[in-house]
Amino acid sequence: MATLTLPQTVAVMRRWQEELDSPLQPLMLAIGEALVDSTSRRFQTETDPLGRRWANLQPATLARKTNRNGGIRGSGGGSFRAILKDRGHLAESFSTNRHILTAHRQVSIGTSQSYGKYHQFGTQHLPKRVFLGISAEDEQTIGELVADYFQPPLL
Repeated sequence: MATLTLPQTVAVMRRWQEELDSPLQPLMLAIGEALVDSTSRRFQTETDPLGRRWANLQPATLARKTNRNGGIRGSGGGSFRAILKDRGHLAESFSTNRHILTAHRQVSIGTSQSYGKYHQFGTQHLPKRVFLGISAEDEQTIGELVADYFQPPLL
């Protein structure tokens, strides 16, 4: 562990104060990118931020998505159940059309697909399948990004 002299400590504290007084948009953007990547992975694993599997497709939905060859539309031929991947627009809104809004000290991510809220929160006839949220892994990543951002300069 490095030991700092009093003048070095004061210099580091002043830099941190300047950072705190300045817009943190580079940090917020990095956090937003990490959260978008995490959200995009949830569409691949079909799990919520706590790692729980999304609700299975309803039989009527599964029948509608099954083609003549027995394949499921949206599955890409994979073993996953093609949940929230009928046409792929919702998942693509996180992987290709990144919607990250940053402000002085905050970041938000989201989708341009208006129906996303029905899947996120569920309805009377649609089970909720949470894709937005912060997982324990996300918390760790955010902590590392913050620590790196405020790391004292090499003296």
